[in-house]
Amino acid sequence: MEDTHTTSMIFHTRRYPSPDTASSNQLHHEMHQMIRWADSKLNFCAFSEHHISNDGFMSSPMLASALAVGCTNKLRIRNAAVLAPLHDPLEIAEQITMLDLLSSGRVKTILALGYRECEYQLFDVDWEHRGQVFNEKLEIILQLLRGETVSYRGLEIKLEHLPVSPINEIVGIGGNSRPAAKRAARAGLDYHPAFHCADTEAEYHALCNKQDVDGRYYAPADNLSFLLIHEDPDKVWHEHGKFMLFDAMSYQNISHTSRVSCRECDAETVQGLRESGAYSVLTPDEAIEHFNTDSSMVINPLVGGMHPDIGWNTLELYHSKVYPVIVNQLDRDGLDAVIH
Repeated sequence: MEDTHTTSMIFHTRRYPSPDTASSNQLHHEMHQMIRWADSKLNFCAFSEHHISNDGFMSSPMLASALAVGCTNKLRIRNAAVLAPLHDPLEIAEQITMLDLLSSGRVKTILALGYRECEYQLFDVDWEHRGQVFNEKLEIILQLLRGETVSYRGLEIKLEHLPVSPINEIVGIGGNSRPAAKRAARAGLDYHPAFHCADTEAEYHALCNKQDVDGRYYAPADNLSFLLIHEDPDKVWHEHGKFMLFDAMSYQNISHTSRVSCRECDAETVQGLRESGAYSVLTPDEAIEHFNTDSSMVINPLVGGMHPDIGWNTLELYHSKVYPVIVNQLDRDGLDAVIH
C-alpha cells in the first residue's frame, strides 16, 4: 500500500558549503515561514533525525514538530523517523504525548532503529544489540502511552497526561528489514518502510492477521522524487543543481550496508542526478502530470541549503498553477506518511 493523493514538504536542513548557501539562521527561519504557509495548502510536512553527519542534517525532529504544531492548524506532521534506541523511552513517550495534545492528533512519530554506528557510540548505546535495545525501549514507550505503570531504573513511573489519539495513529515503526516488519506487527503498529518490498509487506500482513491486529503498511512510491517547481527547469539545474547533488551525495556518505532506500542514487554529477530522477525540477504542467501519474508530490524547498527564493518560487507556483488543478484529488483526511 502506497501513500496516495498527498502533497508534502520535507526538511533536512543540510547546507552545501558555498558562499551562496543560506545561513543556518536563514534556513531555519524560512523553514518556519514555509511551514506556516503550507497549513491550508499541503497535506503534511516531515522531519527526520541524524547526528554528527557533518552536513547540517536535522537532529531535533521533535522540536521541529513542536514548531510546526504551533504555527499551523490543519497540517499533518511526521517525525520520520526518530531513532528510538538513542533516546530515553520516558522522554520519547512524554514528547509524543505533548505533541498529540497540542496538535489534536496531527503528529505521527515513526520510530526506527537507525543505521550509523557512530550515532550509537555518541549516545553510548550498544550497537551490537541494537535490535534488543529498540524492542525494550519500544515496550516501555507503549506501556507509558497506554497509561500503565512501568518499573524503570528502580522507580515506578507513569504518565499523568495521556494522548487523546489512538496510539496507532500517533506512533509507527520504520525500517527496511524483516525484523522491522515483525516489530511493527508485534506492537500492533503501522509499518512505514523506506521502500516497498512485496515479501516484507506480505510477511507484515500475515503477522498482523495472526495476531488479529489491524496493521497498515505505508511505503513511498517506487519512483519517489524530491521536487522543485519552476518555469525554467534548465536554469535551476544549471544555477542550483549543486545543492541537489550535495544533498544526494551527503545521503550516500552516511550510508550503511544494511540500509536501502527508495532514494538511493549514486550520481556524481549534476547531469547524472538529473537523469536519475531522484531529484526533479518540473514546470507547473509537468508537476500536474507527475501528480496525476503518481498521486503524490514531495517538495523539498530548501534542499541542500539552496537560496530560499527558489523554494518560495516552487511553493507559489504550486499554489497558483498546480493546486487549483489537483485539489479535487487531494485526500486531506487520509493517513499519510513519508519516510526519509
